Amino acid sequence: IIGSAATRGERVWTWAFRQINELGDTVTWHLVLELMGKHTNMLLVQPDTQIIVGLAHSVSEEMSAQRPLRPGIRY
Repeated sequence: IIGSAATRGERVWTWAFRQINELGDTVTWHLVLELMGKHTNMLLVQPDTQIIVGLAHSVSEEMSAQRPLRPGIRY
């Protein structure tokens, strides 16, 4: 873990961490925890592109037209 932050006025925490991938490159990731009652979610995000790599609960366009969440889209 190389850092952490809470979004002021929101129930969102972000942890930044680094790892060495299978090619030997250093990679940085953000783990985001959104505490929203029954809609709580945890996301793994590439910080340079803001693309969601994985998440605990996907949200389709049918479930929320305002804020869909799934791997491969921008956070």
